[in-house]
Amino acid sequence: MDDAEPRHSDKPAAKDKSESLAPAEQQSTADKLHDAVTKTEATVSSAVSYILGPIKRLPSVYGFASAMSDYWHKVTFKKSHDGYETAFPPVYPGMDAPRDVDSLRTNLPPNSIKSNGHLASLENLISASKDLNRMVSHDKNKPDFQYLALTEPEFKKRYAAESVHVGRDFNLNKDQMANLVKRIYAFEDGGWGTYYTLSSMPQEILDDSQKEARLKFHPSSSPIGYNQLRTKNTVNDIIQHGSAISGRLNELASEEPDRADILHAKAQLVAQLHDVLVHKSTPFNQPPNKHSAFYTSSQRIEQAAQSLNLDGDVGPIIQSQELFNLLKFSRDNKVGDSLNVKTNLETTHAGEYDKLDPDKKLAAVAELMRLIKPSPMVAAKPDLTAAFNSTVDSLRLKFIELGLPQDQTSPDPNKAIERDHLTNAEFRLMNSQVLTIRRYGGEHGPLSPEGRALLDKVTFDYFGGYSAERLQAAAIELANLAGMGTAKKMLDPTYGNLPTSNFFAKNGYEGNPITSRRSADELLLQIYRIMHGPNSDPTKQGIKDFNDAFDSLP
Repeated sequence: MDDAEPRHSDKPAAKDKSESLAPAEQQSTADKLHDAVTKTEATVSSAVSYILGPIKRLPSVYGFASAMSDYWHKVTFKKSHDGYETAFPPVYPGMDAPRDVDSLRTNLPPNSIKSNGHLASLENLISASKDLNRMVSHDKNKPDFQYLALTEPEFKKRYAAESVHVGRDFNLNKDQMANLVKRIYAFEDGGWGTYYTLSSMPQEILDDSQKEARLKFHPSSSPIGYNQLRTKNTVNDIIQHGSAISGRLNELASEEPDRADILHAKAQLVAQLHDVLVHKSTPFNQPPNKHSAFYTSSQRIEQAAQSLNLDGDVGPIIQSQELFNLLKFSRDNKVGDSLNVKTNLETTHAGEYDKLDPDKKLAAVAELMRLIKPSPMVAAKPDLTAAFNSTVDSLRLKFIELGLPQDQTSPDPNKAIERDHLTNAEFRLMNSQVLTIRRYGGEHGPLSPEGRALLDKVTFDYFGGYSAERLQAAAIELANLAGMGTAKKMLDPTYGNLPTSNFFAKNGYEGNPITSRRSADELLLQIYRIMHGPNSDPTKQGIKDFNDAFDSLP
């Protein structure tokens, strides 16, 4: 997967928007600037190599592994002394090469998809769920717990309703909660995930022919569902908010008299499970005193708790409880104030490009365009290469226009790179390469100040600017990704330029490409990019289902 999402592909929107300039105007502008651009690129090709890099470029895999080990020792040492590592980690040549995104495979042999993980599969979770009644009562004679399996649209509708219920506590209306839910879903589930999607599941495993493979798929980490809740998250939610989850089930019982007995029973089960989890230090692993008592391991209890995310009654409430936790974090820590500061800083950064001399603007354009390379699949096919180069040239022209006086360009050059003014090919290239360029920690070394100014300008204009409200979903997801205490620090402008290696454990940092070799500020904007990129396209089935779900609510 490319640098955007760990689990899902990043496909372009289906709409093809018109260009900002008519062909004749493009040709006229291109002719006027051709000589200047060519001369500037020749200068930049030699100058960029002298930019001082914060990274070591290692000639061998062994050297890279050794340098990475030394780097993490420094990070750990500085953390233990309340300090921060300001250098970015080393890179190995080719790390940032564009990778081909596999298209959705079709006509796969039934149940042919295999997994490389070792954690609980859906089959394991369902098996553990059957013991829930026995676990909470300590009675081995209790019947199996039967979880409520729903269709995907119905589960999404229930989750949408629960999210709106949560939003009322924070004065957020249905539309605001719909936006938040869909943005987090676009980031966490790629716009296609289901309530039973496990971490690292490939999209093609959702096909009906892969049902058995889906049940037996063992993930490498435990997250599940729309918010990709880890087992630890679910267990903590039941421990800390078991009474709220149980109370909500009792509320729903009063609204659904035909199912009241079932809902009351599930409310009681959650309350009892809370007690079991709070007191799970009780030696369950020792032989019980009574032969009639039910005994199991703590791991099995936690798997059973995680399985409740699959239940059509309890699952939407647990998933929405995580939204409540994140919104409460945002309110209690005045995240909006931090985002106002961030917005002002990003606006200032974007404005720095406008102050540059014309020759420095052209040098910045040349610097960025040199980093855009075709993937191996594209480079191997002449027709694809020609189309790729044409797209690069059209984007180059639009970037150059940003630095020209308005009377020499289209009526509004800034709008030329807004999403709605890009062709499908330009949109794909912006998302797959331009917006993913690392300002400091890339293989190329840090961008020059002019290159960073252009990238800030391009990013700002592409999204039509920022605001605290628009960045809120990204900040909430940052808290979901890094933990609330860590996110609070990363949102502080004081720490904005620090490498993200200061804020993540080594395994988590290296296992999620979006976090690596970026600054804290960059990570927030990358989360924002993914949330507003192809994953959020309304033609994606998951996004479409959520739109229908929220539209169906009063």
